[in-house]
Amino acid sequence: MAGSLLHKKRQERWHGIGLVLVACLVVLEPGLGSASPLTYHEAFVVQAASEMLTSGQWLEPTIGHMPWLEKPPLPSWVVASQGILAGQLTPSLARFPFTVAATALVVGITYLVTRYCGHQMGVLAGAIQATTGWWIFRGRLAEADIMLACLVTWTLVAFDRLRAVPTTHHAVEEKASAVGQHRFWQYVFFCLLGLGALVKGTGFGAVLVLGTTLTVIIWGREWRTLRYLLWAPGWALAGLLALAWPLLMISQHGTKVIGLWVLHISDRVLPPSSHGQFAGETWACYLLNVFGQGLPWTPLAIAGATLAAYRHHMGTHLGVLRSDRNYPDVSARNRLLWSWTTVPFVLVSITRARNAHYAIYAMVPWSFWASIALTHLSTVLCQRGWAMARLKRVALGVFSLLALSYGIGYWLAGAYVSHHSPETMFYQRVGQALQPGEQMTLLYDEWDRDPYYTPFGQIPHDLALRLFYLRHPACWHFGVASLAAHAHTCAQGTPQVSTGSPLLLIGRDRDLRELRLLGNVEVLAYSATKRWDRHYVSLRLRPYPAAVTQRASTVAGSSK
Repeated sequence: MAGSLLHKKRQERWHGIGLVLVACLVVLEPGLGSASPLTYHEAFVVQAASEMLTSGQWLEPTIGHMPWLEKPPLPSWVVASQGILAGQLTPSLARFPFTVAATALVVGITYLVTRYCGHQMGVLAGAIQATTGWWIFRGRLAEADIMLACLVTWTLVAFDRLRAVPTTHHAVEEKASAVGQHRFWQYVFFCLLGLGALVKGTGFGAVLVLGTTLTVIIWGREWRTLRYLLWAPGWALAGLLALAWPLLMISQHGTKVIGLWVLHISDRVLPPSSHGQFAGETWACYLLNVFGQGLPWTPLAIAGATLAAYRHHMGTHLGVLRSDRNYPDVSARNRLLWSWTTVPFVLVSITRARNAHYAIYAMVPWSFWASIALTHLSTVLCQRGWAMARLKRVALGVFSLLALSYGIGYWLAGAYVSHHSPETMFYQRVGQALQPGEQMTLLYDEWDRDPYYTPFGQIPHDLALRLFYLRHPACWHFGVASLAAHAHTCAQGTPQVSTGSPLLLIGRDRDLRELRLLGNVEVLAYSATKRWDRHYVSLRLRPYPAAVTQRASTVAGSSK
């Protein structure tokens, strides 16, 4: 009888976890590569991976064959590995590993909540997470944010397992088993802590995790857990994973790489001396976007967090906070989840360049707070006569409808709502018309965003996007004057092109008048639709030697 009951509970547990995984699959996979083109941030990851496959150089990511060291290479390594396995690199293949990371994040929060509150509550929290706006949006992009959020989640799960050594006299066997497993979770904690530094920036993930864990330890005086973290082999492992690649890049390029990384930190944290490289949101916009990306569960998350705080206060006041036989007590759970909710949020919010997507690392526990509110609502409905079977059918219907709506909606409507789609389709069409090995020259002007500064040269913000869809080598110039002054060479480090040789260009239709003063212009294609105030155009320019020389001399004279 007892064995049959245990078997039934296990079946229910795996059934619930299976439903959550199916929800992740339905939400993330439909139209993964076709629903929208790559974003600029995705393109940096994917184009770096593409160049790794082409060059065979994996340690130093490049964009347009220029070192791209702004971000660590782990996301590009993962995408490039996909390319090796599949034999090609498409947007859907590039995004697939990040959907896996998003699914692993859901499994992490499901596992954590299950340990504290049982599998029904855990499955509910997982289903809420799998239908939350920010998780769906970030989980369908080949960007570093969802991968780091996954690593932060599982690092904190490992930290929680280091806390979970039962101390009651009813759990002698469980205590011995937990003590025997703590070494495994120490390795998991430090390994993930080190890998987090290879995703979005050296130290960023570690600051979020260590800030949260230290808050939990100090708040609850959990000095035993602190002893588990003060483990020299673990820190050696984390340091090796986190610092090996940065030290290798410093050995190759010197201290200018350190200056680049310091710039990325200081320009986000300190008041800028000029306009700054990284823009931030106003407080009103930031908070509005944070609460918006938690929809549709934001109101329930707020209600659940408020209810949990009230229960914790009343339980502490009355001395009724219970301690389960196998798990840490409720106050230990609350310390972890409250610290996880607040500490990363405060750390990313006090920076000058605050943006709502940085807050996602603090929003994972929101699914737990929302599950508390839904559980409370179900209790109220049961008191009013609703049967539990009816509540389960309604919940299954609601979550199924949400999952299908998100998945099908992205699949069918994504390409139409993306305003970048005509531009990227144009690049793809131009690239397909080129001969193998032909090189493009990309013409920018003052209407474009400022390029990224790097110690190796400036890189336009959409260069990686254009290169990925063109699938051809390309260089770039800022303005027709720059093109004229350097008509004999395409870009830094590329072979020289003699004056008078044709150049294949991508520019704007408003560039045509000035380009015709430099040489004979043959328009090859226009973009299908107009973006902002111009059409994109591909053309072949055959420079007039005299005109190029005159324009180059004028530019040289003005520079003096």
